[in-house]
Amino acid sequence: MKINQNVVYFFITFILIIFIIFIFSLHFLQNSAGLLLIRNFYGKICHQIGSRCFSFNDKPLLICARCTGIFGGMLILFFTLSIFKELRLKFDQINYKKISLFLLPLFIDWVLNFIFKIETTNFVRFLTGIIFSFVPVYFLNSLIINSKNQR
Repeated sequence: MKINQNVVYFFITFILIIFIIFIFSLHFLQNSAGLLLIRNFYGKICHQIGSRCFSFNDKPLLICARCTGIFGGMLILFFTLSIFKELRLKFDQINYKKISLFLLPLFIDWVLNFIFKIETTNFVRFLTGIIFSFVPVYFLNSLIINSKNQR
């Protein structure tokens, strides 16, 4: 079965939009079983430490600032790749060693935090998350492009 690349990109973008909408579920679900289910789901992918989460109307989001940056960055990148097809191939042609440099800010932030006990701000965590988001999008983009070329 042959699947259109555009459909894959738009589907991933749609899933990320839903994922980000539910980050705000504390604000529209009031003490329900659905909220508990959603909180537990996000707890599997994020530590959910309240001081490291952005707040909206004095309620923390369900994922930390770094995860917000990662998934927000992924959403922006996949949306961009959905619209501009030429960028898909250009993005795929970047050497994976260069893409691995996008891991450095996150690693430096982790070293400062964990080893040297230097706390960074949520804004810095958010930025390191956005920068890191290039890595999974790069590999997913490559997987999508190369799976089409093998058929």
